[in-house]
Amino acid sequence: MSDTVAAFVLSRQDAAHQLEPGQSLFREGDAVRRAYVVLEGEMKLVRYGASGAELILHRVGSDTLLAEASCFSDRYHCTAVAISVCRLASVGRSVLFSDDAAAPFLFSLARDLSREIQRSRARCEILALKTVDDRLDAWLALNDGAMPGKGGWALLAAELAVSPEALYRTLAARRKTPGLSVASGPDAGIATRRARPTR
Repeated sequence: MSDTVAAFVLSRQDAAHQLEPGQSLFREGDAVRRAYVVLEGEMKLVRYGASGAELILHRVGSDTLLAEASCFSDRYHCTAVAISVCRLASVGRSVLFSDDAAAPFLFSLARDLSREIQRSRARCEILALKTVDDRLDAWLALNDGAMPGKGGWALLAAELAVSPEALYRTLAARRKTPGLSVASGPDAGIATRRARPTR
């Protein structure tokens, strides 16, 4: 998210919020009345299947507008849940479009949304893959080969739309297989990428 977008919301902030891990800021179907910027912590945007299974649509860190596409919607299409303790600032949605000063904000928002479309398309391609191995390889390719720390593996499983157990089994199998390259990141010691055949 560009600095222009977050700065515009912060310059017009009229409310502050704090959430504990697991607490929801808004739920799917709620009316969109405010725009939120995450100041500290991490949020996730999720949808729940009929069985209650969670699918993470997006993770949002600090200095980021939360659920930016909702600025143009009447109701939220996902639920925002705090991953960690979060501080947020907000402003009424109508303020975003109220005067000529909003033009740079809207341009930056349009640019950010176009990038998010690209990421969403890539994510759709990942979810179309059949195996956990293939989904993990595609995810790593989009994230510079960096695995999250162990505390982030359950979130990664949700992003890949697989069970945590299936992801753990895949990582364990890779750990035991010789000839694998090693990803960077907090768990650089774990073999997370299947070896490509040499030509």
